[in-house]
Amino acid sequence: MKLRLPDVLLLLVALVGGVLAWQTGRERGRLGDKYERMARKTGDLVVTDRSRIHVRALKTGDPMHFAWRVYLPANCTLKAKTNLGDSGSSWSSEPQEFIARVRFLEDEHGVLNLYTRLSGGSSRMGLGDPKLAELVRGRWGKLLVEQMGATELFAVEPDQPAVLLKLTLPDDMQAEARKALYPNEQARFIPAVFRLEFEPLVPKQ
Repeated sequence: MKLRLPDVLLLLVALVGGVLAWQTGRERGRLGDKYERMARKTGDLVVTDRSRIHVRALKTGDPMHFAWRVYLPANCTLKAKTNLGDSGSSWSSEPQEFIARVRFLEDEHGVLNLYTRLSGGSSRMGLGDPKLAELVRGRWGKLLVEQMGATELFAVEPDQPAVLLKLTLPDDMQAEARKALYPNEQARFIPAVFRLEFEPLVPKQ
């Protein structure tokens, strides 16, 4: 049977469409598998209200390492600040989901370093002098920990501030800190040796 030119063109269009549909399905399947692996590893983040910020803490098995799954609504500007100053900000016209991390590491000079990773990138800075590192070395398990989303999914309005992480020295370590640290560092690290706060701003329209 001899095919006419319009029939050949229709056949080619159908063939190209079939290939594109197969490629799209394959990519969708790959992304779906990736999401499932992430959900198995970090837990599923159930967003009950897409207009609110949602936070769920993740277990790391390390008292010096904290992590969360975070959902931000569309057009939400989120600013993170610590007792050391600002720690970055994030804004997107689309909803975002990301893993936030805070980790404490001691460098080769014996100075305690703070590593943070939010949706807008990562940073690392030193905390005080080696005396602070000496104070908490091997005793992280004694610090009083307040971690957002540690016991249940936490949801907050985009224009409300919320403390993501607060690490407070117990009374006996506070007494040691007052003897060991310089006055300016006492003001920064006593009683809370670390505090990370989300400071959401009014969503952009």
